[in-house]
Amino acid sequence: TDHTYTSVVEVRADHVRAILDGKMLAEWKTDYSDMDLGASWRLRDDKLLGIGSYNTQTTFHSAEVTEIDGNGTR
Repeated sequence: TDHTYTSVVEVRADHVRAILDGKMLAEWKTDYSDMDLGASWRLRDDKLLGIGSYNTQTTFHSAEVTEIDGNGTR
């Protein structure tokens, strides 16, 4: 509580990486066939991008999506 964090989630063709305050916390090598959202996290349209938190009050001061290379695809 009462602390501001900077979080970066990198989504690439073959992995996802989670970075918190400049420190890599996790990296998952994947082709995305092994990932799924639970029903309670699904948005009304699966083409939408969402952000959330679990089991705690959270204030998002800003959120940015940066395309690194090429057009984003599903």
